[in-house]
Amino acid sequence: MCNYEYVEVDARKEQEKFPCCLDYYFSLLGEATGAKYELPVDDKGFCIFHSEDLKWKNEHNFNYWFSLLFDFLSLVDDSTIEYEHNGWKEFDFRGVKWIGTANRGAEPFLLLDKLNFSSSMFFLFQKGIFYCELLMDNCNFLECDIDLSLCTFLKPVSLTHLKVNRISCDNSSFLNGLDMGNCVIFKDASFYSMKVSGEFCFASVEFGDVVNFSFSKFDTTLWTLNNISFEMDTDFSSCIFNGRLEFENCTFLAGASFKNALFNDLAEFIESEYYEDVIFESEKSENKIFNKSIRLNLNDDNTFGCFHFKNVNFFNIAEKDRKFLLDHQKDDKAYIGSGCIKYKVQSPIVNIKTDLINQYIIEELTYSFKNYFFHSSGFSLGVEFQDKCIDKISLFYFTDEDIEQSEFLERLGFWGSRYWAFPLDSSEFQFEKTGSAVQKLDDFISKYAVVRKIAVRDLCGYWHKEDTKLLFEVIPCLENKFKLLEDFLRSIETNKMNITMQIDNLNVHGGQVNILENVTNASIQQTVNALPDELIKCLELLMEKLSKEEAIELEGSVRILNNGPAEGEMESLKKRVLNFMNRHGIAVAQSMTASAIFEGLRVVLGIG
Repeated sequence: MCNYEYVEVDARKEQEKFPCCLDYYFSLLGEATGAKYELPVDDKGFCIFHSEDLKWKNEHNFNYWFSLLFDFLSLVDDSTIEYEHNGWKEFDFRGVKWIGTANRGAEPFLLLDKLNFSSSMFFLFQKGIFYCELLMDNCNFLECDIDLSLCTFLKPVSLTHLKVNRISCDNSSFLNGLDMGNCVIFKDASFYSMKVSGEFCFASVEFGDVVNFSFSKFDTTLWTLNNISFEMDTDFSSCIFNGRLEFENCTFLAGASFKNALFNDLAEFIESEYYEDVIFESEKSENKIFNKSIRLNLNDDNTFGCFHFKNVNFFNIAEKDRKFLLDHQKDDKAYIGSGCIKYKVQSPIVNIKTDLINQYIIEELTYSFKNYFFHSSGFSLGVEFQDKCIDKISLFYFTDEDIEQSEFLERLGFWGSRYWAFPLDSSEFQFEKTGSAVQKLDDFISKYAVVRKIAVRDLCGYWHKEDTKLLFEVIPCLENKFKLLEDFLRSIETNKMNITMQIDNLNVHGGQVNILENVTNASIQQTVNALPDELIKCLELLMEKLSKEEAIELEGSVRILNNGPAEGEMESLKKRVLNFMNRHGIAVAQSMTASAIFEGLRVVLGIG
C-alpha cells in the first residue's frame, strides 16, 4: 500500500487529501486478466510510481509497470474494464515521479507513442516530476482531457501529431524547452503562468477554442509560433518574453490580448492575419510595452480587426507599421490611446491639477511656446495632451530630431527660460520686413494675449497666484525661475489695471471669459452683480441643504465679515463653504476666490 497522499488546498485554505490510486488500478487490471499485480514499494512506503528513488525505480523495472498501466487504460477505454470515478473515467496520476522507459543513445526518455483512446477520459498528472525527456507522438485522445498543471519538466518536452480534447499546463515549469507540432486541440488550451526556459516552439497547431498563455514567463533563446490557427480568443496578458519572439503565418480568427505583457527582446509578426481586435495595453504608465523593436508587417490584406495601444513605446514599432497604424486610425483599424510614446524623444508627462475653465489657458500658452521654440531655435517641437479631465490636464513635449533625451530636456529648459523672459529688451522689436520678423512678432502677441486673458480671469475670480505658479511647471524654466515668476505676476497685475471696463450687470461664465480679452480703455468695478450665476445658484442650493443651526452660524459669520473682515477670516469662510458643498455634492470651481464666495453669500442672504 503506497503512503503517498496528494494534498489540495481550497479557497478557504482547508486541506483535502487524496491517497494513491495506482494499487486500485492494478487490482482492476488483475481482475480483468486473471493475473496478480503487487506494486513494488520502497523503504519509505512509496510505490514505484511515487517513489523519489530513481535508482530503485530502475532496479524494480519501472518500464514494465509503466507499460501495464497503459494496458489498463486501453481496457478501460474499450469497456473491458468497467471503471468510473466522480461520474466519469478520471485517472489520478498526481505526484508521480516519471523516469525513462526507453533510451536514445545514452539519454533515457519517456515515450507515449501511437495511443488511441476513443472514450471520454480525464488524466490528472498534477505535480508530477518528469526526470527525462518526454515524447508524445501520434496519439489520438479525441475525447480526453490532459491536465499537466503544476508539473516540473527537467528535460525537453515534445508533443507531435497529437489530437486531444483539452490540455492544461498551468503553473508548470519547462526547464529545457517545449515543442508542439502538427497538433489539434479541439477545445480550450491553458498554459497559464508557465515558466519556460530553452526553446519554445509551436508549429502547425490548431486551437479550436480559447487559449490562455497569461502570466507565463519565457526565458527562451527562441520563442516561435509558426502556422498556428487560433479560432477563439487568445490571451497573452502579463506574459514576460525575455527572448526573441516570432509569430509567423498565424491566423487570429478572434481577439488576442497582450495586456501588461513585457517584450524584453525583438518581436516580429510575419505574414499573419488578424480578423478581430488585438490589444497591446499596459495598465501602469511606468511599465511601457515594447522595450525593444517590434515588426507587425501590417497591411490592408491581413488587418481586419483593430489594433489597440495604450502605454506603449510606440516609436519602437517599425516605421512602416507605425505609419500604417497612424494612417488607419480613422478606419477603426488602429486606436492609439494615452501613454503611447509615439515619438523618438519626448519629455516626462506633466500632470497639472486645474479647473476645466483654465485648461484653455494652458493649451494656448504651450502652443505659443511651441511656435516660439521653433522660430527661435530652428528645431522642431510638438506638444501632446494626454488626459483632459474636469480637474486635471496632462501633457508632454516631443521631437523627432536625432538627439538624446538629456539634450532635448536641456533645450526645453533653455528656451523655456527665454520664453518667460521674452522680450528681453526693446532690441527684440527692431524688426525687419522679413517672414522671421513677423513670426517673432506673432509669438509676442500670442504670449501677450494669454497674459490679458489671465488678467480678466483674475478679475472675475477664476484665477489666482497658484494657477500662475503651475504655468511654470507646464513650460520648463532652467534659469532665474523665481525672478521670472515674479516678473510674470507683475505683468498680470499691470494688465489688470489697464483693463478699465465699467461693469454694472455682467454675469461671466467660465467659457465666456475670453469675450473681454481684446477690450481696452475700460474700468472694472467688480460689484456683486458681476458674480457668476453658477456661484449664486450653488450658494442658494447650499443654504437649502444646510441644517437650521448651520445656516444661522454661516449667516452670522458673513455679517461679522461685512463689518470689516480680519486677516484670514475670509479664507476660513471659503474653506467652510467648500467643505459644506463637498459634503452635499454641490460642484463649484475650487479656484473661486474667498472674496467672490463672501460677496455671493451677501447676495443670497440679502446682507447689504
